[in-house]
Amino acid sequence: MHPRVAESFADELRRANCKHIIDSRFRKSKEKILLVLYLSRNLINMTEAQTTKLIRSVSKDDRRHLQNTLASILHEIAMPADESPKPTQAEIRNADKMLKEGGNESSLINDPNFIADLESIPSIVPMFQETIKDAHDQAQKYLESVVDKLCRILFRSARHIQLGDIQMQLKLDADRRSEQDCREVGRSLIQKLNFLSESCDSP
Repeated sequence: MHPRVAESFADELRRANCKHIIDSRFRKSKEKILLVLYLSRNLINMTEAQTTKLIRSVSKDDRRHLQNTLASILHEIAMPADESPKPTQAEIRNADKMLKEGGNESSLINDPNFIADLESIPSIVPMFQETIKDAHDQAQKYLESVVDKLCRILFRSARHIQLGDIQMQLKLDADRRSEQDCREVGRSLIQKLNFLSESCDSP
């Protein structure tokens, strides 16, 4: 690869920032998946029904509804025999705290590590497979578009550099020919002057 093409490609690769996927759908899916994983780790006593209810609530994109659902689950875990499903204020505050901490997970785990772990997540949270597949597909689509863009930039850059090199070579050749022509004209002129001078000196 031409050194200038390689340098241009490296610059574009840095600008593309493949380590951080900016697609909004991917970011939302990542946030949801990591939140569910965080809550699953911290609520190990959840039943399958509670886990299903939590995942459905996370999928709805309604923060208040999710907080109330989580608070209810916390209440059910703490007081399984209580007939009243209404959570206490302390449980509501605890749910809010857990959601904030879980929401920070997305910023603590970079995208390459998250994508690398995607295949192992279904075994941890089997009911979240659709969202996991969406995140994988979104990441793949985004990276494919980045690669396509980089290839087009690389081609344009290579063509531009190649044309520049050809133009420079043509200019050098033209300058060289012009210099040679000037020398030829100079030699011819000197020869003519010498001939005229000899003619004048002859009796």
